[in-house]
Amino acid sequence: MDVARPYESSARPLVNPVWIAVNMLLRARGLRLGTKRHTAQLNLAETFFDVQAAIDAAAICNEQVDPLVDPLVPATTSVWVPDDDPENPDGGALENQPILTETQFKFRGGVAGGKPLRDWLRKC
Repeated sequence: MDVARPYESSARPLVNPVWIAVNMLLRARGLRLGTKRHTAQLNLAETFFDVQAAIDAAAICNEQVDPLVDPLVPATTSVWVPDDDPENPDGGALENQPILTETQFKFRGGVAGGKPLRDWLRKC
């Protein structure tokens, strides 16, 4: 889900904790905003949370920051580095360069299926 377009569907799984929380809230309220959503559903969804505050919070989560702890295995990415040869403007090579930043807040995990409270109490 893009921060600028919070209602645009994506085939990728959500990793922004703000949008995961918003989706959980809407599902708890019985709203399923699939691909066939319409304006009335979106207007109703907006009554349950502050859209602009969610967009702002999601933008903070998506900021690229310096890591607090160095990774055990340094991450790298391939970058095209052009040659300095003026006769061959298309010349160059791919080089692995370290990734020096990370997403500030990224959800890593899963949201398990919920159980009614009575089922949790019976299990104890």
